Amino acid sequence: MMTEQHDVECKDDMMSETKKEEIPWLKSLIVFCNNVSVVGLSYVLNPSSSAIRRSIWFLLILAGALFTACQIQDRIQYFYRHPVNIIIRQEYEERMVFPTVTICNENQASLSKMTSIGTCCDVFILLGLCLLF
Repeated sequence: MMTEQHDVECKDDMMSETKKEEIPWLKSLIVFCNNVSVVGLSYVLNPSSSAIRRSIWFLLILAGALFTACQIQDRIQYFYRHPVNIIIRQEYEERMVFPTVTICNENQASLSKMTSIGTCCDVFILLGLCLLF
């Protein structure tokens, strides 16, 4: 009787240890699914939802993942086929129209304004731009 009771206690201890190991893993998975940005993944592990609703969400997510995988595989195969499509069209014009070009004066001060203030060399000295001739 003592050995039977000891065996039952050992089994209970082993079951409680496995439950302790499973619960943190499951809680971590639920927290991950609730915080990840995959649409519908939080509904899959929602314990308050019905099993049918969770199954439908699981199938939708699975279908989306399979569709994505097929598209990726198709693009990789297309890439490794090395398709090349080159179209060259040359046109020779006998007479080309030259584009209109506008040259803008980027100077902040104009010479006519500077001479009205004083002599040109005085203005250059004030601006620190005096050039030695």
